[in-house]
Amino acid sequence: MPQRDNYPRVSTGGALKSYPASELMFDSWLPRAVSSPDERTRPILELIADLQRLLFRDRLVAVTSSAIHCWTIQVLVFALASVTSLRALNRPAAFLELAAKSSDWGSRIFRDDQLWPLTERSLGAVARILIELDRVDLIEAIAVALDYGRTLEWLDDGKGMVLTRDLTTAKVQGVFYTPPAIADYLAAKVIDGSTVTCPRICDPAVGSGRFLIAAARRLLLQYPANVVRTSLYGVDTDPVAVEAAALMLDALTDDWRPGERPPSLHCRLVCGDSFGGPLTIGDGPPGAINWATTFPSIFAGARPGFDAVLINPPFGRYKVDSDWLVARDLRLDPKSLKHLKRQTGNSGADIKSSGFYTLSTNGVLDKSRIGLERATQITREGGRLGAVLPSTIAADSLSFKLREHLLREWNTEEIVEFPENARLFYDVSQSVCTVVATKGMTTNAIWVRSGIRTPLDLRSAPSTKWPIELIEKMSPRLAIPLRGASSAAIVELMQKWSPLGEWSQIVNARGEVDLTVYRDALTSNSTHTPLVRGDQIDRYRLDLPSEKAAFVKTEPLFRRLASSQKLSHLKRPRLVGRQCSYLYRPWRLSFAFVLPNNAVANSCNYLSGQDEDRLLYLLAFINSELMNWRFKLSNSNNHVANSELDEFPIPMPEQVPSDIRHRLVELVREVHHQFDQNKLNEIDEHVYDIYRLRPSHRKKIRSDEGAGPRVPATA
Repeated sequence: MPQRDNYPRVSTGGALKSYPASELMFDSWLPRAVSSPDERTRPILELIADLQRLLFRDRLVAVTSSAIHCWTIQVLVFALASVTSLRALNRPAAFLELAAKSSDWGSRIFRDDQLWPLTERSLGAVARILIELDRVDLIEAIAVALDYGRTLEWLDDGKGMVLTRDLTTAKVQGVFYTPPAIADYLAAKVIDGSTVTCPRICDPAVGSGRFLIAAARRLLLQYPANVVRTSLYGVDTDPVAVEAAALMLDALTDDWRPGERPPSLHCRLVCGDSFGGPLTIGDGPPGAINWATTFPSIFAGARPGFDAVLINPPFGRYKVDSDWLVARDLRLDPKSLKHLKRQTGNSGADIKSSGFYTLSTNGVLDKSRIGLERATQITREGGRLGAVLPSTIAADSLSFKLREHLLREWNTEEIVEFPENARLFYDVSQSVCTVVATKGMTTNAIWVRSGIRTPLDLRSAPSTKWPIELIEKMSPRLAIPLRGASSAAIVELMQKWSPLGEWSQIVNARGEVDLTVYRDALTSNSTHTPLVRGDQIDRYRLDLPSEKAAFVKTEPLFRRLASSQKLSHLKRPRLVGRQCSYLYRPWRLSFAFVLPNNAVANSCNYLSGQDEDRLLYLLAFINSELMNWRFKLSNSNNHVANSELDEFPIPMPEQVPSDIRHRLVELVREVHHQFDQNKLNEIDEHVYDIYRLRPSHRKKIRSDEGAGPRVPATA
């Protein structure tokens, strides 16, 4: 496998201490105590690397995830043992014996007589460092090291051994671990420390316990350790992660001693599938838990469920993305890939047909939506929820039922948005958000914070209050705007006008030429029917270069459209815009005027009408700086949906003074014929005037990250 630039190369013959752990392990979201490779976590990560190297240096075999897990769990046990016992023992051999006794996985590793002396030597220096650490800081550092270390992999690139992050399993399972700053923040939000009774808290995708560690640290400020340790629950499919979580939580609450198995393991922290089984009645596939029988004390009584649920569910669809694997040069042999696809597909099919979910099974199944619905199910009435989710939950149509449920039957108090460039998770190019809500109440308003990129932003960024009535006016989809200060006041002014969907003279549809189905009808030879594609369109422009077929064979196309109303639309003038528009592209809305008898690809949306002047008037609004800003408020993906266009509040031509209306049409004609920035700016100013936006509003929109530049975007 070719070496990648971000892989630190390590010689198989030299010491591993020069390994730059920070390049793979750390980012701005880790606390300072563990983010420096010279401080607490560096020795643990180097020990992981050392142990893996010892195991595989002379046995050039593939590193399996179980082997990585086995070695990493030992690091956890070694470190915890060092806090309480190593000062007395101070002997690596006895240290190893304790580790083997404390872990289900330990005895399997240390029966290897060849590895024992190598490991004993490796532990000497590291153990002396670990015993100097404070227990709470150490447990946090171990959680970080464990989560990151589980994706380490040694590869031979032909020039030496290369230590890499193995993202195949993480991507397929959708598992990316919660930064401590986020775990601490959500734990503080959902835990009510004023109650007499210690709240019972669950993480149904517990991993190695990051959320529960944050919850435990907060609860220990208010309640005795023996009460806290019996109030924390978790489930995960990974037995090593569950064991790690049990060890750390029991050590944190003084309920574990080296040489013993963690008391909470298999009792309150359980290995199983949280999402594939039923809540109370019935059975799921093998490995899936029934929540009522697994935790009977929680689901008995008048208000069954947990007092608080913290969750960072798996992300991604119930399908294997082969293109993602190939793009990152991740290795999976054809047989394994086929098995993985079948296994993942079967899991999705089982969930969809189970009847366990009613809010999240429309369309292609998404793990985060399933995880969120399960979290809402296991929370009691009056209980609290804190979740890390893809930002698409706020606005996309497939999340509508879940969103409606969270607004109508929960009080959704806060959403915090982290843009893609916040890099909250390693190698995940996705905007995410946190949601805080209380079950059994109705949402009156949501506080939104957006653009959070650092832990400092998380503590200090301002919030915007979005009343539920305004959200309902903006969007029948109940799309929640993820934008900041003063946005709500601008939207209030815009929403005085009726939505475009109420214009009876305008048809809003997707392009009629399916580029896959009609592939045989596409041609590069000139015909009477030019083809308009999305990649040709920019704001007021149709001339972007494209090497793809630019025409459609007229007779086959008309024959296929004979029974469709879209044939009549093709013979009219239309406004055509890109359907695919990258989420962080500065200018999202790009429409152009198209003459009759031009076919439109399904990579475009179009607005069709009989009156050309009416269309040109409408184009002034659709392409305006204001509407681009408004679109970004309630869009959370890389597409422009027809339903989103219908939501735009745009005054009908008859509602605007005739001199302004005629001037807008004149300006649009001129700009479409020849680009002129001054005329483009004049269009924007007229649009602002129609909505009666003050100079302060205009300044806010132009300075807002969501507005984009004053010039048309290039391709």
